[in-house]
Amino acid sequence: MKAVIIAGGLSTRLRPLTNDTPKPLIEVAGKNILERTLQQLKRAGIRDVILNTHYLADKISDYFGNGSRFGLKVEYFYEKDLVGIAGAVKRLEGKLKEPFLVVYGDNVFNMDFGKILSASPDPRSPALIALFDRKINPNSGAAGGVVEIDYSGFVKDFWEGASRPDINFVNAGVYILKPDIFKYIPAGAFYDFGKHVFPDLLQKGIPIQTHILSPTEAVFGADTLEYLERTREYFEELREL
Repeated sequence: MKAVIIAGGLSTRLRPLTNDTPKPLIEVAGKNILERTLQQLKRAGIRDVILNTHYLADKISDYFGNGSRFGLKVEYFYEKDLVGIAGAVKRLEGKLKEPFLVVYGDNVFNMDFGKILSASPDPRSPALIALFDRKINPNSGAAGGVVEIDYSGFVKDFWEGASRPDINFVNAGVYILKPDIFKYIPAGAFYDFGKHVFPDLLQKGIPIQTHILSPTEAVFGADTLEYLERTREYFEELREL
């Protein structure tokens, strides 16, 4: 399975750290964010990676090259203009003819990607999304898409950036998508999964499957200097164990 990693964000809330360094190359406990993710993907059996880049793209491609020193095959898709995460994935439609993995490249994971890759896909659903429980899984506290699930583990409702303290599950920024998903992403439009694609699927009555992270796994947004410090503290402690 191919993995598409979205690594083109501007990360303005982390400036001045990101003035000269793209967020995926920021160091966390001895490794940069993206390298940590790639190592976890490799352990799960992923070998082919497409890195979607924009901000300071040359620094990312210079560091990772063709991926061979990491035991991976890495190719790059540079976005001249940003069109949202779903819009970026839409531009790769010609390269993605089989189910594929999407990973948010500026999230910091301590995750067994093999578990979501081995999940049994539901034939009715074009998307399987990973969720973490913010009351259980270590996280930075960053607000992501808040997700309500039903008794069978499918998405019941999805709120992007909404404050819903009564709901514990949060979008981890990891999806397995079938090529059918492209039918729900218009070409040339600014489109996001949390704001547009997933709510649209629910409105159409199309089920969205979920994978719940185990209590030992973690997802950090590291979107601000405060959240980055929390992220570093967690991984430094993990390294010492």
